[in-house]
Amino acid sequence: MKPIISVLIPAYNAEKTIEKTLDSLLHQSIQEFEVVIVDDGSSDETQHILEIYKKKSDIFRVYKQNNSGVAATRQKLIEKAKGKYLLFCDADDYYNTNTIETVIKTIEREKPDLLIYGYSLIKENGKKTIKKRKLDEGRYSKDNCEQQYINGLTDLYWSALWNKCYKKDIVEKGHVLQFQEIIEDVIFNAEYIGRCKSIYILERNLYNYVQIGESLTRGKKIDSEKKIKDAFATFTYLQEILNKEYPKRSIEVNKYLYKMLVGLCERAKKIGNQNLYLVIINSSFWSEVERKLGLRRYEVLIARVIRKMKNTIRETV
Repeated sequence: MKPIISVLIPAYNAEKTIEKTLDSLLHQSIQEFEVVIVDDGSSDETQHILEIYKKKSDIFRVYKQNNSGVAATRQKLIEKAKGKYLLFCDADDYYNTNTIETVIKTIEREKPDLLIYGYSLIKENGKKTIKKRKLDEGRYSKDNCEQQYINGLTDLYWSALWNKCYKKDIVEKGHVLQFQEIIEDVIFNAEYIGRCKSIYILERNLYNYVQIGESLTRGKKIDSEKKIKDAFATFTYLQEILNKEYPKRSIEVNKYLYKMLVGLCERAKKIGNQNLYLVIINSSFWSEVERKLGLRRYEVLIARVIRKMKNTIRETV
């Protein structure tokens, strides 16, 4: 019998944290789910720990691969998943005891294409902050959530993978949603939400996000020439997705993309790579934004600010 839910965990050098993650799954109030873990070439005791937990319960399925990065690892996790629904979990974080039961009851009752639930932020010093939901609990259409989502692209509530429950058949519908190596969660959600007809917002906090250390999914600073180039390539892909899936939100989409491109310019300047900086600053996106934002007075004002900032950036090179 296929499990209802597959919990997907990418792991890399997670020996200090993954036991707490797996214990939180081992002690769930129900066991109608599977846990799929891919060890992405860890050099510490991660694989040894995973083998121990594999013997503790048959809910755990463990795979090992040569180091391939978080995007390839998540792709493999989806391929191996047997559940109808997918939950993503980082190897640093953990669930509440009733998380899986609550998720299953909600999706069976409401049958949404996407379930979004609250989370708690755990600081390195152990301080816990409960993050409030962005909308009242209830069922929403994609159109109802669109503006909140686009405005919240930099907000973990909307951009993260780990506080959401996805339908596997939507992930695989048409073409399989692909993860990118940079801002992979933002891109995945942009495509997935674009395919949704119904979204259910759950008031309860079911996930504990731990801000500490580095892992496969943490500490991905865009601070090298390669990472900036990768991010710029990803930017073009994200631009295409957001403008295609959310044509009614052109202003919000282009404001977000503009901020992202300015950030890449600043990073290229910071590492002293003038050629890379010029490639980004001469992108056709700038004139495209000015054209799109020149349709109404409010947008014209934004366009003027954009031109002023571009000129200021150029003068500092």
